[in-house]
This record gives sequence, C-alpha cells and structure tokens, in this order.
Amino acid sequence: MFKDRIELNPAFAQMKEEVSVHFSELYNDATLFMTMACLLFPRVERVKLESNMYYLQKDSEISDCPINQDKNIYSITWIETDKSLDALNPKGTKMVKVEEFVKKKLNKDISVRIYPKFNSVVIAARRLTIEFYHFMISLIPSYFQIFRDQKLNGTETELCHALTLTTPIEYKAKLAEIINQEAFSRLMLRYQFVNFEKKLYAKRIKSAEKAVDDLKIAIDKIMQQYKELFEKKQDAAVYLAGLQSMANDTEEKTELCDYLANNKCISNVQVEGTKISFIVKTFLMPYHIADWENMSAAGMIFRNWGWNVADSKLLLDAIFSDSRCLKVKMCAAITMDYYGSEVNARTRFNFSDTSTDLKHYMPNPHLNKHNCFGQNKPDILSQLRDGDIIGAIECCINCVKHVNINESITFRPFISDLLAFRGKCIVTEDGTEMTPASALTYLKEKGNG
Repeated sequence: MFKDRIELNPAFAQMKEEVSVHFSELYNDATLFMTMACLLFPRVERVKLESNMYYLQKDSEISDCPINQDKNIYSITWIETDKSLDALNPKGTKMVKVEEFVKKKLNKDISVRIYPKFNSVVIAARRLTIEFYHFMISLIPSYFQIFRDQKLNGTETELCHALTLTTPIEYKAKLAEIINQEAFSRLMLRYQFVNFEKKLYAKRIKSAEKAVDDLKIAIDKIMQQYKELFEKKQDAAVYLAGLQSMANDTEEKTELCDYLANNKCISNVQVEGTKISFIVKTFLMPYHIADWENMSAAGMIFRNWGWNVADSKLLLDAIFSDSRCLKVKMCAAITMDYYGSEVNARTRFNFSDTSTDLKHYMPNPHLNKHNCFGQNKPDILSQLRDGDIIGAIECCINCVKHVNINESITFRPFISDLLAFRGKCIVTEDGTEMTPASALTYLKEKGNG
C-alpha cells in the first residue's frame, strides 16, 4: 500500500474548503476526499462531502458516533472499536458481500452498514490502518446508489483500483487524467474563485450595510430637525394668533398705555416714530451687602469729599449695610426702539430742566455717565424684538435700581456725587425726604437719642 501520503494541491485544497462539510483525514491522507470529489462531480449538481472518524473505548456506545442524516451530503463514518462489530448500527443495511470480500482479501473482520436514504456509510473495524483505509475507499462504487445508477467509466474504475497498489504513482496518474478533463478543470476554476467572490461580495455587503446605516443616521437627524422645526412652527403659529387677537382687540391695545400711565416709576414719556423715551424714577437697591461690610471694615472707600471719614462711614453704612435705614432715590433717562434695534441711556442728561421733582433724584452713574446696562442689554433687545415692550421697560427699571459697588469706575463717582448732592435724594424709614447733609444730622441725632 501507499508509503507516502497523497497531499492536496492548492486548487484541491480550496475546493475541499468549499465541498467538505466535515473531514477527518486519516494520517493526513487526502485520498478519500480526492476520490469522492472526482467520482461525484459529474453525477451530482453540487457536491457536499463528509468524513468522520471515531475511536470508541470499551465503555462507549455506538450512539456516540451519530451518522449524517442529510441526503444532500455524501458521508462515510469510520469507527475503530473492540466491540462486537455485528452489534454496530443495527438500523443500517448490512453489506454482507463487501464484508466477505474484505475478509477474503485482507483477512480482516469489519462491519459495513449503508443508509441509502441519507447517502451515508458506516465502516467499523478493530483497527484502522492506512492500507485498510485505501482498500475501503476503492470500494466506494458499491456504497452509494448513484454509482449503481450511473456506472463508472474506465478511467474512474482504474482510479479506484489504483488505490490498492503499493505505490501512489498510478493513482496520481489516474487522478491527473480526470482533473485535466475540460469539465473538471472548469469545476476546479469555479472552486478556486468561489472564496474570492465570497470575499468580494462580503466587502460589497459591508460597504452597502454602512451606506444603509449612514442613511438611517441621516434620516434620524433630519427627522429630529423636522420635529424641532415643527415644534417651533407650532409655537410661532400660537404667537401669531395671539398677536392677531391682540391687534383686533381694542382693550388689549390700551395695555401699554395703561402701564405707562399708572407706573409711578415712569415719567416724561415721549413717542416719536418707532422710538419711545422715558425717565425712570426708583430707589437704589443695595445688592452687595457682604461686599460692603468688607469694604467698610477696611476703610477703603472713605475719602474726603468735603466730609470727614467718620461722617462718610456713618451715612454710607445707613444706605448699604445690612442694618440700613436710609434709601437713595435714583433716576435715568432711557430711549429704546420698539423693534429692538437699540436701547440707550441719555448720558449727561439734565434732569433738573425736565421736572422740579427730578432734581431730587440722583442719576445712576452706570447709565448717566457710561450708557452701561451691563449684562441686561441683550435681554432688553430680545424682549423688544419679541414685542414685549413692557418686559423691556421693567428690565430698564431694574438696571436703574442697581449700582455695582465692586466697580470703582462707577461706585467712586456715585459716592462723590452723593456726598455733594444738594437735592433731597435721601428718604428715611418714615418717608421723610432730605439732602445727604441733612441725613447725616438726622443719623447723629438718632444715634444720640
């Protein structure tokens, strides 16, 4: 029998990956695969092969070696066991003539069972050798019904016979004769390219899947944008309906007029085109009590503006400290555009020329000297653009109430103006209005009392 192994050339190796469902090679010998492939390819539209090998221990059952039950797969199962061979695979059809032929030729006890319904064969022996393996392969035509229906030709018969020789030379020659046939060459070429095409299509599929995923992401993004735009459209429609209702309602049209007429913080209102001008009159709100306490303790802001340090501290503590008892009247002149293009404080405005009452209000230094609304200006313009002019005016009033004591560029001028102010800008807890100088006398008398 063969002393060296039959190895697969690259084309056969690639073909084996395509047609072999499972393949257990005996001592790495490829004769079973090559023989079955060459014999079956002209008879079966799509060849599928299976070869399994089991070595049963004494305590193993034949059920541990399941046979193939797919009629589309041509299967040979090899079993090496010490059990009674006749007890193996009782459901199969016993091939008595094959067993007797092998016993006569090799003096070897075997069990061969066939399962025509599944195109399966089970071959069991007490010991599997390469010689026995090759001899049993040579009997392939007797195992499968397809070879009885479509007889082997001369070359195929000689290929099987060559397996029983002591050298592989003649087997290889007969194998090459079949492989070199044009039909088989085309089959080999197809198997050579099948994996290549699979990889090509796998790459295309991956690319197509990515394209689909990208489109899904793009669609989700567009749907989200559509949802957001639709919600904005709904809000805009509600707002539009409200404006239209207000425009058609004579009572709603008087809202701004009523607000300006009844708001005691607003005076000297003038309207020209799309611009509205007014003066804000309010009280200073000390927002930075903790900062003032630190500054007061350090004596950082008590300079001599015609006042001594003790008098300055006494008056300013009564205005800014947590125990304050005096309020400062503040004012500013504001001009704004109804459509939200601008909002400005009229700097260096002479309030005493406007109203005898206004001469008793101190101009807010942020606004009167620097036209500075701080971080409120964007909000005021936004409210004007949204048509909320009352909200914009309220925001302006809030600006007039506030002086940033941490900003020396406005706070020091504020103190200087306050201590030098001649009008009655100070209001006591009982509502009495007085000048800063009078307020100092008031505080001293109150302290003495």
